[in-house]
Amino acid sequence: MGLASHPTRQQTPVASVDSLPKNLPSMKPERPRFSPPLSLISSELDRPGRPIWNELASPAKFKKTVMVINKALLTAVALSTTVIIMALPTVQVSVYITNQVTRKILIVHCRSKDDDLGAHAVAVGSSIHWSFGPNIFGARTVFWCKLAVQDRRISFVAYEQGRVTYGDWVVRDDGVYARPYGHPMFLQAQWTRP
Repeated sequence: MGLASHPTRQQTPVASVDSLPKNLPSMKPERPRFSPPLSLISSELDRPGRPIWNELASPAKFKKTVMVINKALLTAVALSTTVIIMALPTVQVSVYITNQVTRKILIVHCRSKDDDLGAHAVAVGSSIHWSFGPNIFGARTVFWCKLAVQDRRISFVAYEQGRVTYGDWVVRDDGVYARPYGHPMFLQAQWTRP
């Protein structure tokens, strides 16, 4: 028996690198894609050479970042507070001063830190009054008045925000009376002579 004859393989010649065309795409093998373990990621972030670490490690940059965040939060709070305040109903306070001095015209001059109401002549049996909204923020509202009848004078606080004050005042021959709601009048200030 004879051996079966196998056709002989012909070997193809191997091309040299120099004989390959220059514009062929790179045939580098792709790296396998994988997710590194979390411990490896966190250790990379904790390394002082990383840019993220440098941003947090610098006290000046950290302080600046905190200041920017605080400013943004304060702005948001201020805007929301403004909206809330604008939605609140406005509270009006009224002050009345009535002249009951016998046969005399009363001169009334009242003012606050922000508003000067000017001098007014109030006839016997008449009143002068004004209304205003007290301050919600900042300094409290205070109105003080100077009264004059011929040669007699009185100065008193007609309204002070945050204190028990009376908005109804009666001026008589012996002085200024406060008239609290539902209670009898009482003498608040007496006339003085200059």
